[in-house]
Amino acid sequence: MSACKKNNTVPQPEAKPKYLTQINRINGNNTTTTTYSYDDKKRLKEINIGASTTTFTYILDRITATETINKNGNAVVVKIFNQLNYVDNVLATKKTSVYDGAGQLVTEVSNGYAYDDKSKLTETHQEGNVVFYEHDADGNISKEKSSSSTYSYTYDGKASMFANLNSAVKKIGNQLQFSEFYSKGNIASSSRVVGATTTTTTYTYQYDAEGYPISGTSSSGNTYTYTYSTLD
Repeated sequence: MSACKKNNTVPQPEAKPKYLTQINRINGNNTTTTTYSYDDKKRLKEINIGASTTTFTYILDRITATETINKNGNAVVVKIFNQLNYVDNVLATKKTSVYDGAGQLVTEVSNGYAYDDKSKLTETHQEGNVVFYEHDADGNISKEKSSSSTYSYTYDGKASMFANLNSAVKKIGNQLQFSEFYSKGNIASSSRVVGATTTTTTYTYQYDAEGYPISGTSSSGNTYTYTYSTLD
């Protein structure tokens, strides 16, 4: 009779989700720091880039507004307020109001959005101008085309540094001008075509044991570091 062998393997705890809290972009002697903070529900609450602060307002788990304040010292230089309107559970319109430091309205524009049958963004409309979007097999935006330029993107196939952002902000990241929120991977290359001129930037990353980017470089000469927290 053969002896039974005891399995002494100890189950390993599941890794906790990590949330990006800081990016440092270094170019020569200049460093630009972007910080991300979250509320008690682990929803993105605020982004700080130098003298610019963007805050997100939620009703339940839906973003209803964003506000960006740019300062010079303690003085407000410009305030940008986005009011978001949803139809059938997708963002239908965004009204952007820009105010000067005295609180006077300077400009106001509205964007409209169109989607395919899988709720992927296909068009942005603003005062007669249209931007068209194409997606790759993973659902990432692979191309943005307007009357004046075309942008193309490829991705690294790894987990995005924004992988654990709350879905309310991820799915409308592109509409809020935070297109990096939307993708499942990290941008490996971006190309901009204007007329006969093409400008391409490539990115490489180093990853931690869980697949999150922890540093990177770009062909334009920037170096990046990424910091995360489990928000415990």
